[in-house]
Amino acid sequence: MSSRTTKDCAWLALAVAVSRYLFRTESPYLLDSINFILGVNEFDPTRHQPHPPGYYLYIQGARLLQFVWSDPHTALVALSILASCGTVVLVYLLSLQWFGRRAALFSGLLFVASPLCWFHGGVALVYIVEMFFSALVGLLCWRNAESRGKSAFSSAVALGLAAGVRQSSIVFLGPLWLFSLRRAGAARIAAACALLAAALLAWMLPMAAASGGVAQYWDALAGLWNRAAGQGLTAGSIASKMWPVVSRALCVAVVYVLIFATAAPLPLMRPMPGGFDSPKRLFAAVWIAPGLLFFVLIFMRLINGGYLLVLIPPVMAFLGAQAAEWFEESQSAGRGRLAVVGVFVALNIAAFLFTPTYFSYSHVRTDARETIGIERALRGAAPPENTLIVGFDDHMHGARHAGYYFPEYLSIECPGAVTERGVRIVAMRQGNTEILQSLPAGPYQRFVLFPPRPSPADSPNLSTAREAFPPGALRVEKVGGYEVVTGSIRDLHYLFPEAARMPE
Repeated sequence: MSSRTTKDCAWLALAVAVSRYLFRTESPYLLDSINFILGVNEFDPTRHQPHPPGYYLYIQGARLLQFVWSDPHTALVALSILASCGTVVLVYLLSLQWFGRRAALFSGLLFVASPLCWFHGGVALVYIVEMFFSALVGLLCWRNAESRGKSAFSSAVALGLAAGVRQSSIVFLGPLWLFSLRRAGAARIAAACALLAAALLAWMLPMAAASGGVAQYWDALAGLWNRAAGQGLTAGSIASKMWPVVSRALCVAVVYVLIFATAAPLPLMRPMPGGFDSPKRLFAAVWIAPGLLFFVLIFMRLINGGYLLVLIPPVMAFLGAQAAEWFEESQSAGRGRLAVVGVFVALNIAAFLFTPTYFSYSHVRTDARETIGIERALRGAAPPENTLIVGFDDHMHGARHAGYYFPEYLSIECPGAVTERGVRIVAMRQGNTEILQSLPAGPYQRFVLFPPRPSPADSPNLSTAREAFPPGALRVEKVGGYEVVTGSIRDLHYLFPEAARMPE
């Protein structure tokens, strides 16, 4: 890089580092954050520490950072900030090679001010690290395509590392890697494939060993797929049930807007940028298509737009080129053009700070205050010596949150987990996950439904759970503006009929 591009990258990385650090999360936010923290403490995907497929190298990266930040949550957030700094540099370099310096600056600016990228850059989640590796693999693959496989070996290692961070990356980026080597020659391709296999085995074998063996790991992965991603996917479902496909496509479109905010309409307002010739268009299509097809046809949830970040680097380069061409064509004076850019950046920042979305800073702060209120209410109403907590499989304030924020209590998850050996109950105690065959007896006299709310009707799960009990079995206690729903431990079998054992 020239000194000028080096300075560009340094300023962009500094802007990312400062913005992400100032607005980082101070405590675990979504369900996956807690699973990752548990995995840093004790890795075991069979107990969802973290959840399958395991994210082995992501967890090991956080463990390395624990030499600087001993707290696992802080280490994971630091990893997100570092990955964000690397990603903005890689996006800049990709756009620089495709469209030139001005487009690269605009692409970097889009990343800095992207509401969703901003959120993921300061939270303990894996998606911004996955985006970093997508940009790295994509940049090396572009070099392969331009030079008959000159970066075949480095791209193979990068792809192997990307798969170790998030295993689905090899599904989304593997076709691009193979496509980039199509003119590299048989010998180089064979050697690169062997190197990729070695890179994959280097983390797959220790991950399987830490999971108790390949069979145990695979059972845990299949169980999660059947519960989450595989739900509703049957033979012929794509052809015969179009509404789920349409809804997922709409979800992808909404997430695209959440990522780019004011820049999202550019493709509808501008022509194809100059320099985006057929080789680049084909390369970008191969980069994006596998992941896009997966999210539209198989699995996508609006609660976690970070899924799409793996596809975003080429889109960010494309929009940066369109923004740069608009800037050059503008008939306004220099200050006028800069003022318009400033307004659009300010609107993106406002979207991150204030919009009523799960990733906005205002929502994160509101959730933190609510967590404090929940802690006070529950501890004020239910002593841990004779009370267990019943939570639900929620992204926010679910059973995992109960186990994390209330380690002195025994917390269990509703509903029970269906396994080949029957229904099992996922429980947490002192920060560790346990798998129980039946309801615990022990010293427990009562249970509370988690989380306490100003009104139980605020939570669909709480409302549904209450309907499972006969009239008069539950009572409601008001503590600090929250309603704590509690009942006798002898009635808990109404929620777990297949795994129930009446306490002695």
